[in-house]
Amino acid sequence: MIASSILAVRSSLRTIFLISVLTFFGAGTLTVVLGLDTPWAPWITDSEAFFPPVAFTFASLFAAFFAITGGTVLLNILSYISYNPSQLWRLLSVGFLVLYGGYSFTSGTVEAGIMLNILHLIVAVPSLILIPKVVTLGGQIGEVNNTNSANQSDIAVIAK
Repeated sequence: MIASSILAVRSSLRTIFLISVLTFFGAGTLTVVLGLDTPWAPWITDSEAFFPPVAFTFASLFAAFFAITGGTVLLNILSYISYNPSQLWRLLSVGFLVLYGGYSFTSGTVEAGIMLNILHLIVAVPSLILIPKVVTLGGQIGEVNNTNSANQSDIAVIAK
């Protein structure tokens, strides 16, 4: 399963990077350009200091990259236990967005919570649409099949 997870991430690496860069520009627009509040700084306890906007923008790039990579590995794992891993993955992702979206409002101000929810949508919507289309999943039988999550072959079949 580790080898197929690595293959899944490698097959979607360009898309993961593209969405991460989109997140970087989205976070920069929301915090640096529009001046929306950022969450509380996690390294300062018992304080109401906010995350510096430029640092938050760069942190968003890396957070998006690792979150989408983890989501891609989860999608690959779901391909071993589900006949429709994309649908299950999208359902779990929406559930996570709803739960974490509510939790985001505890990260400082209401404005910071709104900004985080917008940022999560900037990451989630392209991920939920694009990642299942480009990822190569390990499949049901434990060996790597060259099919994407929509069960469309990525390799042309040569007829005998």
